[in-house]
Amino acid sequence: MNTKNNTGLLAVCFCATFVYLFSVSSAWADPDILKEQARDLGQVKELTRKWLDAYQSGDIETLMSFYTDETVIYLGDKASMHGLKEIRAYFEPRLGASKFDVIVKDEEFLVHGDLIIHFSLVWISGHITDSNQPFSDAVRSMVMFRLSPDSGWKIYRDMDQHTKDTDRPIDK
Repeated sequence: MNTKNNTGLLAVCFCATFVYLFSVSSAWADPDILKEQARDLGQVKELTRKWLDAYQSGDIETLMSFYTDETVIYLGDKASMHGLKEIRAYFEPRLGASKFDVIVKDEEFLVHGDLIIHFSLVWISGHITDSNQPFSDAVRSMVMFRLSPDSGWKIYRDMDQHTKDTDRPIDK
């Protein structure tokens, strides 16, 4: 084992990490970048609210306006859906089939340039419209939004997974 080469490699890795951390921390401290991030987060939170409204009201056109042909949705127990055609085929029969309440508990937002990742816990409860059969569900959600220069923030990736800590009751 050549210790001299390993020491050089370690020094290069350390310097690269230091430069990266310095550049990231400098960006965080820049007031203009912080203002942009706050604005972007506000837009993504508003998009999320509008998405819930469109889903609950059964407005498929508004719902689809939040997606692009590049969007992929991953639901834990279903095949992934790629693009507008598959996403529409999934949502259309579900809209209006139930009445429900949704509670979203934001866990974390990560902002990196034209991407925002939103981690949350989501609780849904309601009833099937035709049968009045009750249902409830709880998932951990990760939604990645991407900024499109011509159309604003869109859902780029959406992953909902059942995890052991999502079935606990939450405080309203």
